[in-house]
Amino acid sequence: MIAGEPATPLTAFLRDIIAAEGAITFERYMDVVLHHRDHGYYRQGNPIGVEGDFSTASEISQLFGEMIGVWCVDAWQRIGKPSAFVLLELGPGLGTMLQTAFSFTQQHPDFHDAMQLYLLESNATLRAVQQEKLSAHKPVYVEHIRDLPSLPLIVVANEFFDTLPLRQFVRGFRGWRERLVIFENDSLKFIDGPKTDFPLGIPLHPEINDLKRGWIYEISSQAYAVMRDISSHIYRCGGAGLIIDYGYKFPPKTGTLDALRKHRFVDVFAAPGRVDVTAGVDFSMLVATAVQEGVSAIGLLNQREFLEKMGVGLRAEVLRKNAGDNIKQAVNRGLFQLTSLSEMGKHKVLEIGFLK
Repeated sequence: MIAGEPATPLTAFLRDIIAAEGAITFERYMDVVLHHRDHGYYRQGNPIGVEGDFSTASEISQLFGEMIGVWCVDAWQRIGKPSAFVLLELGPGLGTMLQTAFSFTQQHPDFHDAMQLYLLESNATLRAVQQEKLSAHKPVYVEHIRDLPSLPLIVVANEFFDTLPLRQFVRGFRGWRERLVIFENDSLKFIDGPKTDFPLGIPLHPEINDLKRGWIYEISSQAYAVMRDISSHIYRCGGAGLIIDYGYKFPPKTGTLDALRKHRFVDVFAAPGRVDVTAGVDFSMLVATAVQEGVSAIGLLNQREFLEKMGVGLRAEVLRKNAGDNIKQAVNRGLFQLTSLSEMGKHKVLEIGFLK
């Protein structure tokens, strides 16, 4: 919490942890406020939409989900049209993206005959919504990627990796120090910890030694683990992955932490458990992890380039044809939000896998 903010159930929980153990990593703080089994942000209610804290591309326009459907069928064809495969979505939200995608893929009944739908979702409220929207496809929920059957995998993750907890390190005169979280004057705040080393195994940016004093470097062991498991499965069984998120190839100097409440940015320590805490995704790490596991990183585009490659402009023309003014305006508005570089068009899109 911060001065002037009301306490939450997790305020006392965090205070007790810090009192007993001392300063904690931001990774632990983020894990508690987002994923605490009773009071974590992603364990409660529905955070998505006008009445929630944020919106995703799927809720903005049907064009997004339809282009994901185009990609899924194309990926399935490019990996050889396996007669049985897993389609996995990480963090399906309201289930809108796949529901819309399947409206397109129904044109390919052989794709659906081969598909086994799996979802990874921790929010019970959202699971209920997903099951209702996707019941015709008999979704199976998994807790871990390693729980999937040994079949070719097509995986889609839209705005999933930005929710995974991370650690922050700051460059000092004589090396790196981890930023830690403490309580001071009844408020949560950052302090710089002792000189430390980076966690082993996680690919670091090749230019990390050139970063100057004061630079903040972020590392998510959970993002690394998920990407490693996805890539390992694809290496063993074949398949492809599509990752869409806001993020970077070169680490920005000031870090990327954000917090949202009711579609407005707030302090990351505001109202623990009631605020969406996110961070930009390190796409250079994701690429390096895929390659480390023997999987090709096909390309890194922005969302505008990806959607145009999938044919979003042609699809928008079809939707506008013979439509009334209100529908035309909605299509145009959605297309702008999805593709403008001042809006979601700047999001990054990574394809991985053995795609011909």
